[in-house]
Amino acid sequence: MADSTQEDRTEEASPRRLQQARERGQIPRSRELVSMSLVIGGALGMLLLGPSLAEFLGQTLRQALQRAASPVDDQLPGLLGDTLGAGAWTLLPVIGLLAVAAAGASVAVGGWNFTVQGIEWRAERLDPLKGLGRLLSTQGLIETVKGLLKVGVIGAIGFMAFRQAIPQLPALALSALPVAMPALVGLCLKLWAVLGLGMGLIALVDVPMQRWQYARQLRMSRHELREEHKEMEGRPEVRAKIRQLQRERGRRRMMEQIPTADVVLTNPTHYAIALRYDAEHMRAPVVVAKGVGLIALRIRELAGQHGVLVLESPPLARALYRHAELDQPIPTDLYLVVAHVLAYVYQLKHQPHPPSAPPDFEVPAAYAVAADPEAAQPEPLQREQE
Repeated sequence: MADSTQEDRTEEASPRRLQQARERGQIPRSRELVSMSLVIGGALGMLLLGPSLAEFLGQTLRQALQRAASPVDDQLPGLLGDTLGAGAWTLLPVIGLLAVAAAGASVAVGGWNFTVQGIEWRAERLDPLKGLGRLLSTQGLIETVKGLLKVGVIGAIGFMAFRQAIPQLPALALSALPVAMPALVGLCLKLWAVLGLGMGLIALVDVPMQRWQYARQLRMSRHELREEHKEMEGRPEVRAKIRQLQRERGRRRMMEQIPTADVVLTNPTHYAIALRYDAEHMRAPVVVAKGVGLIALRIRELAGQHGVLVLESPPLARALYRHAELDQPIPTDLYLVVAHVLAYVYQLKHQPHPPSAPPDFEVPAAYAVAADPEAAQPEPLQREQE
């Protein structure tokens, strides 16, 4: 049943599902990459601090032998404290380097993520049946095979490196301590580097595998995607956000159309209606932008910036705002009065002696709107662009 469910999950995880997984602490991690980083970080620490560590060990051994030659019971606690303190101070940079390497390798795959849900108590984690199920699952088998391969690869590489170092061990045993310690540190570094190389090969395979398994575990079925989409759309804050984005998108598109307008009719302060007419492609003038208040002010500003004629006609501006739809032809009953407006605009643009004052554009009584600006409530864009 679980396999069939997994087979049904053919779609990539949605952003919401990925976010929920991160909130639960479920992110891709590669333990092999962390192990490799620890080995390489330890090798670098030994390489940088090896001489000082060797000197410290030699000095500590000499002091211990000198104290042992003339033991005094009162000196033993002080000797032990001095030795431990000096050792901790000497190893502190190595420990810091290992911590940075482990943290960097952990963040490199899944990124930084801190959540309380990942560390909270869950009784089901102690269920032996569920634990056995995890061991016998596909993921458990993959981890088992991966562990066996890791042991085999690292064991083989370590054995070959150690076998090459065996001939040098008798000579080191007979050498003086100042000579033997640096040579022994060099052998350890060589063995460490070889092990790091082997673990690097394993991490090179494990990192993409962990990403693939993570994406596969979070895949969704088409039914889950539909249900999530319905749930997201059903939330009031999501619906409000969608409407806000639609209004903003529609308003931006509306403002982009203003340079194409032939004329902008104003109230003059509360209303602004931008009209466009192309005799070859339009059967009637079209409202390309309209608004009240701040939107009307912005329409007038853009019209002035792009050389679009702004004409004051309060009755017609109010009538078009109330009765004309955005991106739609004007009502047929307003054809005549708008034709007079366009004719006047044409005269201003093309005749050598244009009229000094605009005529009185009379609006049909059925389309008359009260002059009170409060009577016209700013309404959302009627044809918001999806």
